[in-house]
Amino acid sequence: MLIFPNPKQSPLLGMQGSGGGLGFLTGSGPSYEDGEYQYWKYEIDSESSGGSHHPRVARIALAETRGGSVTNIANFISDNCSDNGEYNFSAQTYDHGSPIKFTRAYGYSSYNGGYRSKYYTVSGRNDPNDSWTQVWRGIAHNQNGWVCNNDSQCGLIEYNGFAQIGSNPNDGTDWSSHGNWNLSSGGWDNDGPLNAMFNGKLWANGTQNRSQTGGNYITVTWSGLSFEILSSFEFFSHQVPYTATVWVTIDGTEYSSSGSRHIFTQQGTISQIKWRGNGTSGRTYAYGMILNGYQLISNSNGGT
Repeated sequence: MLIFPNPKQSPLLGMQGSGGGLGFLTGSGPSYEDGEYQYWKYEIDSESSGGSHHPRVARIALAETRGGSVTNIANFISDNCSDNGEYNFSAQTYDHGSPIKFTRAYGYSSYNGGYRSKYYTVSGRNDPNDSWTQVWRGIAHNQNGWVCNNDSQCGLIEYNGFAQIGSNPNDGTDWSSHGNWNLSSGGWDNDGPLNAMFNGKLWANGTQNRSQTGGNYITVTWSGLSFEILSSFEFFSHQVPYTATVWVTIDGTEYSSSGSRHIFTQQGTISQIKWRGNGTSGRTYAYGMILNGYQLISNSNGGT
């Protein structure tokens, strides 16, 4: 098994905002930190709701941290922007030689002539005879940030999705009726109802895949929550390049972020999420939320 070098590169992270104890698996054999594996697999998912065409890529890579050094797990061709590479490939497996905790996926897009996206899954195991364990699921794309459907790029791009940590919050709850919802004025638009942000389809195509207010410059408040951040909480408010401001209250302290994608890494318990589009003549949107690697999906038992 070939092990490719770990080039230090700056992935295309796109427009976003940022808001300023893991357990151990034990048994009779070696102990591994939760999410730590020697063998890894990247596989194109059959689910079509995130797009039907995986980006054409020169290589696939994984990283331990967001924006950190990447490890190539599949090399198809030299990096290029000439639409040379692969997009319909079988599962790619990689032996790191020792356990490692990857948390993010990247692809080197060789095509910038149009929108491309497709669900993928990353799995791991520590014994080649064991079954694969899904570590996370996300959407591969060639866009300048996610969610976006009008700005394809060439280069090393961070994919949507990251390692799942802790318990899956999706226990059958209807998130659109959970806690307390309040709009500063008016209600939700029929083309973008409240429950759309929790339908499990975190992508740009189709108004029913996003929630949107009926009026402009509306502040949305979701309170009465108890979401524990173990790794991060990500909120997708707008398509790139449109932006919003998001305020998240964690352990009684309010943190804010302005952008299209909002990442909060402060560990603690979320009690309230509030947001508003930055354009005074535009609606306030929401495409979805990811907590500790799990997308919040209504009426789903174990959905990711």
